[in-house]
Amino acid sequence: MQKNLFRSNKIHFTSLGCSRNLVDTEVMLGIVLKAGYEPTSDMQNADFYVINTCGFLESARQEAIDTIEGLFNSKKQSAKVIVTGCMVQSHREILKEKFPAIHYYLGSGDVENILQALSSEEAKDGTTDAKSYLQQAEIPRLLSTPSHYAYLKIAEGCKKRCAFCIIPMIKGALKSKSIDQVIKEFKALLSQGVKEIIMIAQDLGDFGKDRMESDGLTTLLKELIKIEGNYWIRLLYLYPDEITDDLIDVIQSDSRILPYLDMPLQHINDRVLKAMHRKTNKAQIISIIEKLRNKIPEVVIRTSLMVGFPGETEEEFQELKQFIQQYPLDNIGIFQ
Repeated sequence: MQKNLFRSNKIHFTSLGCSRNLVDTEVMLGIVLKAGYEPTSDMQNADFYVINTCGFLESARQEAIDTIEGLFNSKKQSAKVIVTGCMVQSHREILKEKFPAIHYYLGSGDVENILQALSSEEAKDGTTDAKSYLQQAEIPRLLSTPSHYAYLKIAEGCKKRCAFCIIPMIKGALKSKSIDQVIKEFKALLSQGVKEIIMIAQDLGDFGKDRMESDGLTTLLKELIKIEGNYWIRLLYLYPDEITDDLIDVIQSDSRILPYLDMPLQHINDRVLKAMHRKTNKAQIISIIEKLRNKIPEVVIRTSLMVGFPGETEEEFQELKQFIQQYPLDNIGIFQ
């Protein structure tokens, strides 16, 4: 680590939104720590504030605005505010109009430019064309989660085009890490004492498809479970159209892969699913759930459902309710 050459070097980070955002924040924490800055939880005495925003939902954007507003009302006068993340990528002009005193903007793909933002004497919009960040080299990362678990981001961006989702616009095209890079990071987390590694992406099932690999996630899991040790792997954000028989077999084959799936269904009515630009229909969804329950009886399935989608009829809503009653799921998040 470089010597501390800074008189004013205390930095407070706020990470809003999803776990992928948190990983980006942890990378920035590692970069600034290595450069000699001092991350601090003391908001009153920080010299810099970095807010990593979410821009996915209106409520998330409002949370970012409220957080920034509260910061300007409480920070010391000389402290500089740096705003990054998805809201910068998608709604930067709103922030500029509302908060002209923001010192520096970094886009959601500009994580490694954090030192440039901190050292800039002039206020600047440093947003580049990079829409998402995916660590590919030996970049430092300071874990902020409890010591027993950590997130491992294996891909960014999205190749799907769901009608209700702006993630492809914000995060850009799908980008996957190499299997070797994932294995290297996986081993590094284990060496730090992490026991549960939570694999994340916009859709884990798309891992490797930007390289024309149709079974990238299955191949990756087969390589990871070759690594000796007592650990758990948890899979988040796995869309139903990506759950294959081979993937189910791999999950079932090793108890270290937790029998837990976060599988967003959104709806069950075929017409609504088609209007949402989803790739599955009702029959396929039911088949996937039945296969999971039969092959992995202890599986825990979490999903998200969307009610009130434009054009949804009362009959289609009732069909969704009946589905939930007939095919009980373990945890449901509902958006309206």
